[in-house]
Amino acid sequence: MQSTSKPIQILWIFAILGILGACTSAEVTRRSALSYFNAGNQSYARQDYSSAVWNYRQAIDLDSGVSSFHYNLGLTLYQLGDFEGALESFQTVAEQEPRQPDVHYNLALVYHKLYRTDLADRHYGMYQNLSQPPTQPQPKPAAATAPAPSAEPAPPEVSPAPGPQVRRLLPPPAEGGTPPGRSEVPSWE
Repeated sequence: MQSTSKPIQILWIFAILGILGACTSAEVTRRSALSYFNAGNQSYARQDYSSAVWNYRQAIDLDSGVSSFHYNLGLTLYQLGDFEGALESFQTVAEQEPRQPDVHYNLALVYHKLYRTDLADRHYGMYQNLSQPPTQPQPKPAAATAPAPSAEPAPPEVSPAPGPQVRRLLPPPAEGGTPPGRSEVPSWE
C-alpha cells in the first residue's frame, strides 16, 4: 500500500505548490499593474499624456478588470482629443460599474464632442439621476382625498447646466473595493 500512497503524496505536494505559485503570480501581476497605474497618474499630473496612455495600457494588459485603469485611460485620451478611444474606455467602465455617476458624465462629454447630442443628453440625464440622493418614501395620508386643483400649473423642473468640473484621477483601487473620490474630465466647451 505504501508504494501507491507515495506517488499520490507527491502529486498533492505539486498541486499545493502550483496553487501557491498561482497566488503569488497573481499578486505580483496586480502589484505590477498598480505600479503602471501609479506611473500613469504621475505622467498625467505632469501633462505627459503619451506616457500616461502607455502606462495605463500596460496596467490594463496586466489586469483588465479594474475599472480605474480604464477610467483614467479615458480621461487621458480625452485630453489628447482621441474621443473615440475615450469613448471605448468609458464604455468599458460603464459596463463594469453602470451606477457610477461620473462615468455617465464623462460619456456625455465625449458624445457631445462627437456631435451625438442624443446620447450626450441620455448620459447626462443618467449622471443627474445617479448623483441625486435617494428620496425617502413619503407616508400616504390616512384619508384618500384628492388634492384641490391648483390655479397655476407647477413649473417644469429645470436641470442646471453643467458647470466647471475639477479634473482628478482616480487613486489606486483599494483591495477589493472601489476607489473613493470623484473623477471627471473638463466641463462642456
